[in-house]
Order: sequence, then C-alpha cells, then structure tokens
Amino acid sequence: MTESHSKASIFRQIFASSEGIRPGWSLALFLTIYSALTLGTQFAFATIPALRAWSAAQPHGVITALSQIEFTGLELIILLIGVILVSRVERRTFRDYGLSQTKTAGRRFALGFIFGFGMASALVGLIALDGGYAIRGLAISGGEIASNAVLYGCGFLIVGFFEEFAFRGYMQATLQRGIGFWPAAIILSLLFGAIHLPNLKGAWFGAVVAATFGLVAAFSLKRTDTLWFIIGLHAAFDWSNTFFYSSPITGLTARGQLFNANLHGPDWLTGGAAGPVESVMALIVMMLAGVLIHLTFPAAPSPACGPEGNPIEREKKVSSVGL
Repeated sequence: MTESHSKASIFRQIFASSEGIRPGWSLALFLTIYSALTLGTQFAFATIPALRAWSAAQPHGVITALSQIEFTGLELIILLIGVILVSRVERRTFRDYGLSQTKTAGRRFALGFIFGFGMASALVGLIALDGGYAIRGLAISGGEIASNAVLYGCGFLIVGFFEEFAFRGYMQATLQRGIGFWPAAIILSLLFGAIHLPNLKGAWFGAVVAATFGLVAAFSLKRTDTLWFIIGLHAAFDWSNTFFYSSPITGLTARGQLFNANLHGPDWLTGGAAGPVESVMALIVMMLAGVLIHLTFPAAPSPACGPEGNPIEREKKVSSVGL
C-alpha cells in the first residue's frame, strides 16, 4: 500500500464508517451550516434598512399569529436548508429523518392533533378544578374568531414541525446512529428543556416539563416510527393552550386569543407567568400522555418470539409488506 493510499484510508476511518459519514461529523456539519445561516440572517436584519425597519415594527414580548408564521417560518427555512445540504453529503432522504410518506401519515397527524387538544383540555381542566382558571367571556368575535383560529393554527403547525423535525427528526436520527435511540433521546430532551430557559426567565421547573415533553415525543417516535403524530400533537397542544384556552405559553402572552381567561392561584398550579404548560399539572398530563401513547401504539413483538422467530416466516412477512 502506498503512502497516499494509507493516508486516504486513515482519513476515511476518521470521518466515515460503513454507514457513511460518522454521526458526530454530520451533526458538526449541520450545526455549522445552521449557525452560519442564522448569523447571516441576523446580520441582514441588522444592516439592511428595510429589514431593520420591518423587524423594529414587530411586537416584542408577545405572540401574534402573523409574527409566529413569519419568524418561525424563517427559522424553519433555515433548518430545511441545513438538513437538505447535509442529507446530500450523507446520501439520505427526509424519510431517514422521520418524515415517512406512508398512507398512514395523514391519520397519524390527525390522531396526534386529537391527542394534543385532549392534553391541553385535560391540563386546563385540572387547573380549573382547583379554581385556578376561569373564562370571562369572548375576547374576539365574528370573522376574527375564524381568521385567528386558522392563522394561529398555521403558526403553531410551523412551530411543531420546526421543533420536532430539528430535535426528534434530524438530530435524533443522526445521534442515535452513534449512541443508540434512548441515549440520544435523553440528551436531546435535556437540550430541548434548556433552550426554553430564556423565555422562562430561568425557571428550572418549566425546563423540566419541556424536557419531559421531549421524552414523550421521542417515545411516540419509537412507537409510531414517524414524526407526523408528534407534529400534530405538538401543534394542537400549543394552539389549544395559546388561542383556544387563551393562556400564556412559555412566558409569552398572545394577541387575538379566543377568550378573556384568568389564571389565579399558586404557581405550582397555574404555572405563574410562564402559563399552564409549565405547571405541575402539565407534568402530570405529560406522563398520562405517555401512558396513552403506550396503549394506543403497542410495541412491535420481538423477532425471537412466536412464529416470527422463524427466519423463513420473517422473510415471508417482510416480502408481503411491500417496503
């Protein structure tokens, strides 16, 4: 073997494995691209007069339907560009990152939406039972109800897609190739909780709830093998809490909510300024959601059990599925 071949072999061992580029290098490349695009966008908004004026005119410290669509939509575009570029290097597709295109994707998303609305309703219901939540009539009326419902729906769908595709999609799929599913899920869930700390003004319990949601989301991915369920759940949960039940979320209030709603009582019950999604009740609801996901999507039987333990039977089953 020549010296050049030896160097090339060492280079491949460092950066690649039998499955392609090593997960650590993939994540490093993605984070570099994502950070560069984010910094470039921030620089454009700080230096281009039209963009700077537009950004200054946007409401700060509150959520509006349009700002949610615009700002999170921009973040989603940056995310997608980063994943597309890295996926070409890895020679993978979005299906490898959890966005399966099966016939059940629509049903999974719809079921997730129902779950998310149910979780939000259970959360507000538990707080109301202890006297911590009350409605004082409608805050908007007429066509504004329909338009705000749709616009907030679009905004929180973007939020759900962005956060789930980033954490439970690309980063989960990449990191688990190196350290396994659950170690990757735990690390990313802790990171998911940590990034919520700035909005929560350092409230550690809110970060714990967010991290717990990350684990529930990872569990749903493990059971459904797709992101569509948790994207629907995430979008519906945020939409229900923010627009329908008209509560603060992660320390931010929204304009154009459906009701004039009041939260009162101890922070452990209501979540305080952070809102119900950061209360003890939210942690209980997250755990109940995990149980329901377990019951709704049973674990696949072990290949070593029953007739599937027979290699011939497994081959027949795989052939009949039409992967």
